[in-house]
Amino acid sequence: MPKFRTPPIATTQSPDTPDSVTKLQRNVVGAFASLVGQVNASSFTDDPAPADLDMGGHKIQNVSTPSQDGDAVNLGYLKRSFKGGAQPLGGNGSGDAFYEIVYFNSSDITTGTAAQYNVGGGREGSPIEANISALSPPTGASIKVNFLLNGTTTVLATDLELTASTTTCVAAANINSGVVFGHNDIVMLLINQVGSTLAGSRVSIGLVVRRT
Repeated sequence: MPKFRTPPIATTQSPDTPDSVTKLQRNVVGAFASLVGQVNASSFTDDPAPADLDMGGHKIQNVSTPSQDGDAVNLGYLKRSFKGGAQPLGGNGSGDAFYEIVYFNSSDITTGTAAQYNVGGGREGSPIEANISALSPPTGASIKVNFLLNGTTTVLATDLELTASTTTCVAAANINSGVVFGHNDIVMLLINQVGSTLAGSRVSIGLVVRRT
């Protein structure tokens, strides 16, 4: 986008020009110069931003879902960004009898599909317990979660629930009969309910698996 140019400020005054007119002229030109600076600083259609953009306390709205590493992130995407991982329990590496799939989120959570874990070689087995805790607990309502195996099979017979204002870890072993994790299976975390006043944040959700 071509840059706007500010007209020069007059440095001379004809004898018959009143002082008030000259002062008005300078004010108008000065205001226009300020406007040009703001437009040039915020118009990135053809040129990169010349400097950091100060929004002056205003929001940037309607940000699309990011697809590249350098894209801006909207709040909805951030809420869904659970980090997933697995850790051994009581031993070392593939020889452990158990391991735990851990999902962690640092911001406010929201309902819906949150994250998925891919079962790797040597991690085949049966889930035996699920657990949940939150450093910033929900208020007004409980957090309720479950897991979905390969998009079709519900792992827990009833949702794992962290009641409102609960700060301690809650565990449950109500696993549906016959649920087994095989190689390359996908274990997806589902958030079915969040707090109604405060959703809850910094939530950690675990699923303990006994290797076969």
